[in-house]
Amino acid sequence: MSAHGAYELLVGQIGIDRQEFLYGLALWEIRSIIRGYRKRERTAWETARWQTFLILTAMGSKVSQPTDLAEFPWDARHRRQQTEEDMRQAERLKAEIEEFNRQQREKKAAEAAAENEQKI
Repeated sequence: MSAHGAYELLVGQIGIDRQEFLYGLALWEIRSIIRGYRKRERTAWETARWQTFLILTAMGSKVSQPTDLAEFPWDARHRRQQTEEDMRQAERLKAEIEEFNRQQREKKAAEAAAENEQKI
């Protein structure tokens, strides 16, 4: 980030005094303030998205996850960081869930058949 960009962010958006920015802060402090500000801003956006998701879900919306409502730049970075191992693990879990569901269906069908035999 340029000095102009840092000045604009710290003085213009965060509200740090101009003199404090120019003469009172070390470079490492400026970086830390910017990181903290961005983290707080990101948390606020995440919270708003999550609350909206919960409200819509409670009202019967078919939205399946918060990222369906709004996708932020950091969401795309996170997706790119998924490794092949993550994808393999997800496929294994999906297969396990499908197998569990199949077993449950078979169990219910067997119980229903046994109940029908008892009625006869």
